[in-house]
Amino acid sequence: MTAHAHAMSCEVDNGGPHYLNDVTGLDSGDNILQISLQFDASTSKATGTVTRPWLTDYERAGSVVLHDSSGVRFACCNLVPNLPSLPDTWSATIEANFQQPDSNISYTMLRKEWYHKVKPLNSQP
Repeated sequence: MTAHAHAMSCEVDNGGPHYLNDVTGLDSGDNILQISLQFDASTSKATGTVTRPWLTDYERAGSVVLHDSSGVRFACCNLVPNLPSLPDTWSATIEANFQQPDSNISYTMLRKEWYHKVKPLNSQP
């Protein structure tokens, strides 16, 4: 049994294609996250590890898919939860306090940010 990181969520083509570290690279070897799993029937648990010299881009990795020994997908788990939709207009206030090491000098920063989604010129009201 193997597990792979896939590029899509489970709802999209059962995870879609494999997650590729280098999107222009090969779909194999060190360019994918493939984990060979050892299944323990007495506990119904599988274990395995894989190490890669790169970090996974959480915005491109959508799920982990389990494959049986013939390569058929039989289970899928989404990696990233669905985030809530933001309204078209919102604001945030950010406050930061900085203390100089070994000093009584400190700085405070207060920043306000506003966001308003601009509708395309050809859209209906």
